[in-house]
Parts: sequence; structure tokens; C-alpha cells
Amino acid sequence: MKLHYDPFQIFRGSRTPAGLYARQKWLGEAETPAWQTDFKARVNDLLANQSADGSWQHASVETVRRLCGLHLTLRSANNAIEKALVWLLNQLKSNQKGLHAPNDTGLTRADLSGLPFVLGGLEMLLTGATLFYRFMH
Repeated sequence: MKLHYDPFQIFRGSRTPAGLYARQKWLGEAETPAWQTDFKARVNDLLANQSADGSWQHASVETVRRLCGLHLTLRSANNAIEKALVWLLNQLKSNQKGLHAPNDTGLTRADLSGLPFVLGGLEMLLTGATLFYRFMH
């Protein structure tokens, strides 16, 4: 069966974490200089500006967003990811007491766009993401 269009076209040249994953796994570009350059640049962007406490912007949503991107790119834990996971675990414990992480108040559905585990709001995002990334790395 011949397709009338290339379903992978959306990923060709993509520098997003999902695009890099697709280029590596489905398009076989992992050994190309272009993919390696794009990969290194994206990982550096994802790791940039991590706070000393392990979070990004002291915000659960931004930290989960970065971890999601790192999961699709690095695929294995490093010190930055471990620090972020410890921070998320602490946020999860705080949320069980009715507290919210700084910069996470007033979130809308649009703020959670593109993230997994969001059907139940911020609490489900924290619980789902923390458990998923903890046991994946």
C-alpha cells in the first residue's frame, strides 16, 4: 500500500522533544550530524536555568514540562533529573496538605496543555508525573 503523503513529515527537522524522539526512533537519524546538533541544543535548553532546589522557576508545571522533554530526549536519569524528582516529591507531599508550589496558583487548562497526567488538574499532574518519572529513571 502506497500512502499519498508522508505521515512522518511533521517530525522531519523538528527540534521539539517529541520530534527528536521520532527522528531518532522512527526516522533513524540518530547518527546524523543534524540530529546530534539538534539533540544537544534541545537538551541544553531543557536543562538551562534549573534552580538550586531542582525545580525550574519554582513551579511544578514547568518542572514537569522540562522532565517530560528530558524523558523524550535523554531517556536516562542524570543529577539534574534526580534533583527535579526530589523537588517534585516534596511538592507532592506539600500538596497533600493543601499547599501549592509557588508560581502554580491560578493555573488554567491552557497552562497544562501538552502535558501528560492532566485530566485531574494540578494534583493529578503532580502525582502522575512524579510517579511516572521516578520509576522510569
